Amino acid sequence: MCKINFITFLMLIVLLQLGIAEDLKEDPFNPKSDKALLEKIKNLPENTWLKLPKPTVTGEISWLNKRSSLLRDGPRVRDYCNKIVYAPERKRGVYCGAGHNVHPLNDVWEYDLPSNTWICLSSADPLLPRKIKEPNTMDAALERTKKIIVVKDGVVTTTSGGPVRMAHTWWGLTYNSKSKRMVLWDAHKGLIFSNKGLISKAFKIDPKDNLLKGSGSGRGEAWLFEFDPESRKWTKVLKGAPKNMESSQLEYLPDSDSYFLFSYYPYLLGADRKEWAKLKGKMASNGAVSAYDQKSKNVVLVVKNTTWIFDANNKSLKKVFTGNDTAAVPNTTFCYDKFAEKFIMITQTKNKTKNLKVKRLNIYDLKTNLWTSPETKGDVLGGGAMACYYDVALNVTVLYTNAATWVYRCKSAK
Repeated sequence: MCKINFITFLMLIVLLQLGIAEDLKEDPFNPKSDKALLEKIKNLPENTWLKLPKPTVTGEISWLNKRSSLLRDGPRVRDYCNKIVYAPERKRGVYCGAGHNVHPLNDVWEYDLPSNTWICLSSADPLLPRKIKEPNTMDAALERTKKIIVVKDGVVTTTSGGPVRMAHTWWGLTYNSKSKRMVLWDAHKGLIFSNKGLISKAFKIDPKDNLLKGSGSGRGEAWLFEFDPESRKWTKVLKGAPKNMESSQLEYLPDSDSYFLFSYYPYLLGADRKEWAKLKGKMASNGAVSAYDQKSKNVVLVVKNTTWIFDANNKSLKKVFTGNDTAAVPNTTFCYDKFAEKFIMITQTKNKTKNLKVKRLNIYDLKTNLWTSPETKGDVLGGGAMACYYDVALNVTVLYTNAATWVYRCKSAK
């Protein structure tokens, strides 16, 4: 019979316990589902809101030591990015963006509804100093710039490959379900209000070079930044996107593996990614929201009190409705409910005609070209900045605010 001395036996026990503890340790990027919450969501009646408990915040959060609000609430809605995009293969909402209420950080987050968890996929890169006040600090600033910035292949990014300083995102966020990438359209090439003089000196670039040229709120060049949620990395920059307004709308069309962009004029970038084709039609799209219905191949755009449709079948744009409730970023969010086959709009834009101020639900039916404002059941919505997406797996619209998160079921599967 094999004999094991007492010390060896104790060591085996310790190793076994460590192994069990490691198995029990939860992966911060793959939290366990909340079974009780899932049951409530699955049994949610149609036309009903459900307020969720405070979310758990996990992932890459070491950089958040001094950002208690993000540790408490998740990314917080950037007041000029009111769109969360859905990653179908991950069954999660992906979010990033910039606004006045949160500084122009390039952090990326993911929301897992079954566990009610915000996961920070990628921390924010350090920002360049806006101004150099003392001459003797220039050398240090240049060294810091070289540690933060990379100039390569005709683009300027952070060392992680993300935008240096994000502009207001408006509706320039989408998800490419083929490449499995979140795609961010930045009206200022990710360089708004960055210290271009510092970048110019650090990398010996002519200050007048188009690479560093901005375009304000008028016409210019935008860049598309791609982010991979799986590897948690910025992966690619696509240059040369048109920009006629800072407030523009970007939608990925999976049928043709193309991008639809609305920036005063409609554009289409095909699967070859060679050219943004300018299409017929125009619309002052400041503050507009949009969503794509893959079944009908229509993008619905809502701006102020008008509704427009871009038909991807014949590449045409037309106004279809006037007099709907007011839509305007940053006080409106919008998504397409695939099961109900309806467009869901939540807005808190002041509507002087109807004297409405609080958050309110509006539903658009593309088939009948009608808007309705149903009296909903369940929990009452609160105030604050908001962003939403439609969770296909659980058949609910997820509405995230800085105060709380709600889910809404338009049509029950039962």
